[in-house]
Amino acid sequence: FVVDHRDELRRVAAELPQRDVTVFVRMASHNPDATYNLSEKFGASHDDTVALLREVANLGMEPALAFNTGSLVRRPDAFVNALRQCQQVLEVAQVPVRQVDVGGGFPSDYPGMKSEPWQAFFNAISATRQALPLLHNVELHAEPGRALIANGMSLLTQVLHRAGDRLFINDGIWGSMVEPMLSKGELRYPSRVYRNTTLLESDDRSFEVFGPTCDSMDRLPAPLPLPGDIAAGDWIEFGTMGAYSLSNRTHFNGFFPDNFVEIAGADSAPPAVS
Repeated sequence: FVVDHRDELRRVAAELPQRDVTVFVRMASHNPDATYNLSEKFGASHDDTVALLREVANLGMEPALAFNTGSLVRRPDAFVNALRQCQQVLEVAQVPVRQVDVGGGFPSDYPGMKSEPWQAFFNAISATRQALPLLHNVELHAEPGRALIANGMSLLTQVLHRAGDRLFINDGIWGSMVEPMLSKGELRYPSRVYRNTTLLESDDRSFEVFGPTCDSMDRLPAPLPLPGDIAAGDWIEFGTMGAYSLSNRTHFNGFFPDNFVEIAGADSAPPAVS
């Protein structure tokens, strides 16, 4: 169980006759470098985390700590700082913990968003744990969602209409492509264009790209560089689409992307060139 408020903890305790359970107290962790801040909705303050750890222990349950440094974290410092916060909390609480969940946020590369390699994150987390006396024996948990799956899918969309430098395609923010909007244009997908099976390689132009729904907001928030001779009927392949695309798609206006083709291979297509 994970809690960040005493009312939640008391509800958990009321529902469980047994006490041989682990309760993670989620601590707020501020990281201005994250693409999305995941501590605005969840996470207890320093003082509340201390109090909750003590109350978990007093209830006879096993206390543990959890945090989430945000989504798409590009530097390991965020995890180092959060682990140091854990040390500070434990020094005050005087409650030992056996487990710490460092959450997710492990990155994948997107155009213009170069991150440090995963090993740099793992090394920093491991070294910090070893250096902190109240953490060096804890069991670490992690939730590497995006890092595992982002390169595992491409999205193939068709150009329905071209009007000058505006393109209308058959998927958009109400379908598989909400992340560019949520990130205010910071996150972009690598792309390439096909006419039938031929890759278009003419000089790029910047296009405003709209989705298929009736909503005028259904457009990518940043111009997309695409071959200047792109036309209706051509296909745009967006890469690095494995994370938060299928899970966020909706049935709005009756459009719902649900045709899948499995391709065996180790490389993302197209590659996320920064």
